[in-house]
Amino acid sequence: MRKVSGFRAPAAHNREVFDRAVAEITASTARLLSGLDVRGGPARREPVGR
Repeated sequence: MRKVSGFRAPAAHNREVFDRAVAEITASTARLLSGLDVRGGPARREPVGR
């Protein structure tokens, strides 16, 4: 939620709306990721610094 709102935690008067937004973003992300078709194994990556 911090990336969307710019806040790590809401002010007390915004807590309910902030928590609802976190729940909606979580659900949307789960739906979108569940639709991905991953083929093959995990990506091979070079160690950092090479």
